[in-house]
Amino acid sequence: MIGNGGSGGIGGPDSTGLPGGAGGAGGWLLGDGGNGGAGTGVGGAGGSGGQGGAAAGLFGSGGTGGAGGFGNSGTGGPGGAGGTGGLLIGNGGNGGYDIQGGAFGGDGRNARLIGNGGDGGVEAGGPGTTGGDGGNGGWLLGNGGNGAADGGGAGSAAGAGGNAGLIGNGGHGGLEHIDGNGGAGGNGGLLFGNGGHGGAVAFGGAGSIAGAGGDAGLFGSGGNGGFNGYQGVGGNGGAGGKLFGDGGDGGDCAESNGGIGSGGRGGSAVGLIGNGGSGGVGGVGRNANAGGSGGSGGNAAWLFGDGGAGGSGGSSDTAASGAGGNGGTAALIGNGGDGGDAGVSFAGMAGPGGNGGDARLIGDGGDGGRGAPGGAGGMGGSLFGQDGSNGA
Repeated sequence: MIGNGGSGGIGGPDSTGLPGGAGGAGGWLLGDGGNGGAGTGVGGAGGSGGQGGAAAGLFGSGGTGGAGGFGNSGTGGPGGAGGTGGLLIGNGGNGGYDIQGGAFGGDGRNARLIGNGGDGGVEAGGPGTTGGDGGNGGWLLGNGGNGAADGGGAGSAAGAGGNAGLIGNGGHGGLEHIDGNGGAGGNGGLLFGNGGHGGAVAFGGAGSIAGAGGDAGLFGSGGNGGFNGYQGVGGNGGAGGKLFGDGGDGGDCAESNGGIGSGGRGGSAVGLIGNGGSGGVGGVGRNANAGGSGGSGGNAAWLFGDGGAGGSGGSSDTAASGAGGNGGTAALIGNGGDGGDAGVSFAGMAGPGGNGGDARLIGDGGDGGRGAPGGAGGMGGSLFGQDGSNGA
């Protein structure tokens, strides 16, 4: 009824370790899938972890994927994927990890009707490595699994969060340590549920992007974009629900290098009622580097809602500061978002302020952000409303 996979055999002095055995399937009515066995290896690369067994019956959770083996060549084996959850109720299994690096973490597996997707397996890192993706939640009810962290390296990426089915929240994207991209958040349920948050990047390099927030379904809010620690871009916020819900906020960036370090764009509210998300803050420029630009605010929904505020630009010690982001456009009834302020430049080279967002029918335009020059105020509503003030 429940069986665990055996460990893989030990490789010879110059060979790759053998993979771990797959977990056995659960019983036809009730039972969890067995866990995959761990891979091994002493001379070459580590062997791969075995796949977790499926819950083959009506009730039960999938087994966890086995861990990748440790190879003396410096390359670990990939983690095994988790097993699928039961036909009626049960969670997907978690992916196995690669503790040494150089391969990838196993993906979490899907739930089927009711249950949560499994979490992805952690990857220790290396060029081109990936953390495991989260599994999808059950078709009727359940949250997506979370994407796994990745230790980083050129071209590496953390795992993406899994999507929900009809009702549930998307999984969160995984954390990327260095020189790679954060995992994207999963989408919320088609009927009810919020998008998952995008994964952060602790110490990005040029071209590094934090994870985008997942989109909501019919009712719910978009996930927030991930934070970027250095010389990269904050993640964009996810879209709000197609009927009700706010867009997610764009992710901030902590530090800019060469002007690369902008905040993420706020997500738009794409439905009937909802506010646009705020733009992320641009990174601070140090050591003669310019500050990063703030992200633009997201647009409001069609009928009711305010546009998102633009993010502030990053300051700089001896160079130009970052520009403020533009405010988002309002719904038919609502106010435009305020433009973000430019960052402070201690060298007297302030960037431009962001423009305020426009109102549409009833509402005030957003104020322009402070800067050099200041941002223009947004237009007031065509029926009622005042124009926003220009930034100083």
